[in-house]
Amino acid sequence: MNIKLKFDFEDKTTEGLQSLKNKVKRLAGVIWSEARRLAPVDTDYLRNEIQLITVAEGSYIILSNADYSSHLEYGTSAHWVYPVNKKALHWTHNNKDFFSKGHVVSGINAQPFMRPALSLGLNRFKNF
Repeated sequence: MNIKLKFDFEDKTTEGLQSLKNKVKRLAGVIWSEARRLAPVDTDYLRNEIQLITVAEGSYIILSNADYSSHLEYGTSAHWVYPVNKKALHWTHNNKDFFSKGHVVSGINAQPFMRPALSLGLNRFKNF
């Protein structure tokens, strides 16, 4: 997910530019904290992988390093699963063993957390 923000402002003075940089820093912090708050929690891994990186003064990246982040953000469609290292998949349900050489799974519904965090942050930015 790539987010670009462009700000037009009248005050081109040093104080005006510094004020804008401070507001963008606060905005990045709000988006980061909202993404962590909204992230689905099972083991805290996803929440702990959401990072706020300072590229330069006034320039920030907010990202999730969990390899399944996009699957949660956008959901998945039905797809085929199959064994990679073994001859069959194995799982237990109600104390019964099940095996499969491959089968279709229904996918997961989206559980967005980054896009809503961006929306919340931008709405709050108007009040900075």
